[in-house]
Amino acid sequence: MILNDTSVTLNGLYQDMYFLGKFTSATFSTGDLNRIINKYYKILQEDLRSINEDFFMVSATTTLQLDSVSNGTYLFPLDYEKVKSYWVATNPVNTSAPLYTEFVRCLVMDANAVVDPSYAFSNPTIINFGNYFKLVPQLTNPATGPALYPVTNGMKIYYIQRQADLVNPTDIPNIFYGYHDAITWGALIDVAQRLGKGNLEEKATAMFAQRRKEMKADASNRILDPENSIVEGQANQGSWGYPYGGNQL
Repeated sequence: MILNDTSVTLNGLYQDMYFLGKFTSATFSTGDLNRIINKYYKILQEDLRSINEDFFMVSATTTLQLDSVSNGTYLFPLDYEKVKSYWVATNPVNTSAPLYTEFVRCLVMDANAVVDPSYAFSNPTIINFGNYFKLVPQLTNPATGPALYPVTNGMKIYYIQRQADLVNPTDIPNIFYGYHDAITWGALIDVAQRLGKGNLEEKATAMFAQRRKEMKADASNRILDPENSIVEGQANQGSWGYPYGGNQL
């Protein structure tokens, strides 16, 4: 249920706050409004994560640099919070455009688990080192012998993305579209306290709590039933993530 036709942008949140709170753009600085808005925006993000963190899952690709320069090491994306899985296309037919079916999922291990540095890994394996990770073994191109080769976009990771604050007027909140008004009601709690508007604070507090509850219920209903999401022949049926990456929630 959408209780307020809130514009999808940060500027739209401003306008709704001015209207519902009965104040103007001169009452608070943009910096103060943004701070208040992002405070409640983060609360709503955490509500969604508590239901399913995969609502914020995206994917990123980079060139598979199997050479002596990179030595199989890669930096994590700047906006990552948690990596869900690593995939590589080590031997595609076309090294400039690997196919989805040519990717294999990597095993993952912690650097502290490495006891014998000379151990020969037989499967693509990721070793995590805090702020970077390493792919082993260093593979060769079977077509050219020992020469190592790059694969364009041959490294893919799926990860939980850290959400940026709303700063620019055109920024769009990355929560379910029908609940952007929850940010407005949450921010109005702080606005009402500053302005001494007890009735507005009481209403905003109640509305924010109600919209949070409704959003979390909606989020729970959007999770796939595992019994209906099993793909015939899938070896590891529990490994698939929800298909929300990159799409506006």
